[in-house]
Amino acid sequence: MLVHSARSVFVLMARLTVIQPVHEAEMMSMVFVKRQAGSTLIELLISVAIGLIITASIVGFYINSTANSSQILKTSKLNQELTTLMTVIANDVRRAHFSGTLLDDPITNPFATEGETALFVNDTATTGGTNANECILFTYDQDLTDGTAPVAADVHGFRRRTQDGIGYVEIREPGPATDVKHDDDCDSGNWARLTDPNTINITQLVFDKQTTCFNASEPDGVDDDGGGVSFDTDGDTVADSPDNPAEFNCDDFPPTTDDITLLINTVGLQLAGQLVSDSTTSLELEQQVRIRNHIWNRAP
Repeated sequence: MLVHSARSVFVLMARLTVIQPVHEAEMMSMVFVKRQAGSTLIELLISVAIGLIITASIVGFYINSTANSSQILKTSKLNQELTTLMTVIANDVRRAHFSGTLLDDPITNPFATEGETALFVNDTATTGGTNANECILFTYDQDLTDGTAPVAADVHGFRRRTQDGIGYVEIREPGPATDVKHDDDCDSGNWARLTDPNTINITQLVFDKQTTCFNASEPDGVDDDGGGVSFDTDGDTVADSPDNPAEFNCDDFPPTTDDITLLINTVGLQLAGQLVSDSTTSLELEQQVRIRNHIWNRAP
């Protein structure tokens, strides 16, 4: 009887031992499934919308940065090209009329002969296609050894020409040995392109020559203007002198025979251009160039 009861108890405990783990596993599975509940459709749509907004902002910032960088590069390229061109022209024009023997006899300077070697700017269009004031010609003693007479290498010049609507700048190069004067002719001589019309369109190149004449022989005791008075350093009238400051200007009062005159030249430069690939990228430059070597003449 006791044996039977013990066996019954043992069997019951064994069944409970087997059933208990199954019961716990099912409970854990139910809890785990409940904790893995997914997001709703509205939550997913909001997340996608936020992601798209952030992505669009990043893409837009990248595009703007790339466009700004490209424009900066274009502007820098054009600025460098035109600035360099302006410097080359200004420095060369500034040398006009220089002679290695200028101090020996400035009046007979062979590099300052009007109509042949002196500074010249065309005031009318040429038959070769250069507009008015778009060509400048001059000479100077390039190697300091030709002070008595110019050679072909001493003749210089710049001009603007166009091809298929695109403007470019040319520089005059040395020609034959006999080509020692420019003769105020912008169509003659050897010319080479200084700018690339495939890259930059030179829309403007203007030379504005301004000349001031002074009579270095004044005061000469002659009443050239008929005023009969002059002024001292304080601005007071000096009645016993027939000269006055106005007579120093030989543009207003022509010099008399053997008077020494001094011509001071200044050239205004205007340069403008734009990129051929992007006409909205443009630049304009201006500069005043004073010719350092003046022209001395003796009035006939």
